Amino acid sequence: MNLWKQYQSLTATGPRFIGEVTAVATAFGETRATLELLPGGAEIEVTASGQSIVVGQKWIVQDGRILEPAPSGAVVNVVI
Repeated sequence: MNLWKQYQSLTATGPRFIGEVTAVATAFGETRATLELLPGGAEIEVTASGQSIVVGQKWIVQDGRILEPAPSGAVVNVVI
């Protein structure tokens, strides 16, 4: 048991993004997906364990993993 990892899992929260799945791969029992971030177009690879992932779906991602399905509709970037 690594106490530092446990502490980080409780306190570390990075920004959330919405991404559209462009590729899915499964290797050694782990599902990984490549997502294109919306808006902007940058690509990231995330862990998708326990999710049924299909190319074209939109998901909310944070800290390199998929959290939940993204709401439908247009994605808008607002700077405050």
